[in-house]
Amino acid sequence: MQTAAELFVVIIPVLIYQLAFELFMNGQTLGKMVAGIKIIDMEGREPTWGQYFTRWILCLGNLYVYVIPYLLIQLLFMGLGGGIIFMFVLMILYLPDFLSVIISSNSQRIGDFAAGTVVIDKNYKSDISETIYLEIENKEYVPVFPQVMRLTDRDINGIRNLLNMKRPTNDTEHYIIDVAHKIKTVLGLESDLHPVDFLEQLLRDYNYFTTK
Repeated sequence: MQTAAELFVVIIPVLIYQLAFELFMNGQTLGKMVAGIKIIDMEGREPTWGQYFTRWILCLGNLYVYVIPYLLIQLLFMGLGGGIIFMFVLMILYLPDFLSVIISSNSQRIGDFAAGTVVIDKNYKSDISETIYLEIENKEYVPVFPQVMRLTDRDINGIRNLLNMKRPTNDTEHYIIDVAHKIKTVLGLESDLHPVDFLEQLLRDYNYFTTK
């Protein structure tokens, strides 16, 4: 009876807490609301249910935080030795996420990598240098791809954010290649430029047309 009660009163609520709140509270749990952060996908959009579920199913590391109150209660019944073993197991489960956050360019844990999501600061205020606008110093600048105007501000901002990643990885480079290929296909463009140079050219052309 005690085990069944613990299952319904403690364990199940702890397990579904993150998924339920992020699904129905626009990417935020109570903790994220207090901290002013939320979940978005890598292109700046609201994550899909599938993305939320992927993050949640790979959230073993989060259990270390969620069960601390439960752990303190269990220490009273399990004794110091049992409690230490329990905490050690949870720390081992958390280690992959901890290393992932340190190593990844966007401080993503494993669930975020798999889901294609990232945690952002809702209160962050960007300046003009971090927006989609890019100053063009050459007054005689000639745009190369006028088709760029078929893209939206969100598309352009996504390109800029992708190019501005602080620590590019092999995965990022592959993603840049995929994005460049997709844009060429959608806009019907042909270009021999390196994918990075191609995307930078699109940014310059877009800013030329929107600021002239």
